[in-house]
Amino acid sequence: MTRASTLDFRRKTQGQNNWSGPLRPVNVIRNKFPTYKNGLNGIVIKFADEPEMPSLKESVAKETADLLDRRQRLSVRELAMKFEKGLSTATLLSNEVKCKQVALLERDILLKNLKSVLESLRGQVAGKYKDEIEESVSMVDILAVQLSKRENELLQQKTEVTRIATSLKLASEDARRIVDEERTNARTEIENARAAVQRVQKVLKEKENSSQRIGKQVNYI
Repeated sequence: MTRASTLDFRRKTQGQNNWSGPLRPVNVIRNKFPTYKNGLNGIVIKFADEPEMPSLKESVAKETADLLDRRQRLSVRELAMKFEKGLSTATLLSNEVKCKQVALLERDILLKNLKSVLESLRGQVAGKYKDEIEESVSMVDILAVQLSKRENELLQQKTEVTRIATSLKLASEDARRIVDEERTNARTEIENARAAVQRVQKVLKEKENSSQRIGKQVNYI
């Protein structure tokens, strides 16, 4: 009886030492978290590996790159403002050129009228007065040439200013369109970022709950 009882006790002890029944629920619960734990009799239990998640450094680098990209897109808005400012300046210059052209036209009319009067007087006077009239007519002709030259310069300026204004107007419209597109994209990115944050919070919450369940199971072991 004593020998049989001893053998039976040894079989029960070996069976208890080799039995891994309680470990299965733990392995099932923690199949996503890589952990090593000492089991009964020094047995090392290795749980299934968890999918790798990006490190904090990688996440910060990605966010920095995104911010730089958004900064470049915001510079488009600044460029659009510069285009609009340039267009406003070009419009002012164009108006100024128009005013100068009107003034030159008025001066040209005055010179023609003055020359007409001098021409009529030249046939009515003689001697010293006639020489003065001749000199005055010559001065009027010189002024007419100078005004004509100045008018041509203003015409070239007007053409150049008009060309610049047209280019700036087109560029401003394109920049404004790009800004509108970027504003729409920014709204979409904000919504996507908000959804991503919610997903991360959900994953962290699930991980926290799983860790709590695992801690309870380990304490049970």
